[in-house]
Amino acid sequence: MIATSIELITPAAAAEMISNNDNNRPLDTRRAARLAEAIKRGEWKLNGDAIRVSNTGRLLDGQHRLTAIVLSGVAVNTLVIRGLDNEV
Repeated sequence: MIATSIELITPAAAAEMISNNDNNRPLDTRRAARLAEAIKRGEWKLNGDAIRVSNTGRLLDGQHRLTAIVLSGVAVNTLVIRGLDNEV
């Protein structure tokens, strides 16, 4: 079953989600660092872009945003979609 929610993602939770990222494009560290700086400045806005997680817990989308949360050390609210098929 697919479920959506707005969740406060802590740096620890973001790191846990990233640990289940086994089939995503390479991480652009500069992009993640730019996002982290925006988070630190309080510029993070909930915009509808979702962190997507499969029904097996695999991270499907959101590695740059999650890495930015880890790098910033700041928890942020974001949309999370869980329960997607691994193939999406």
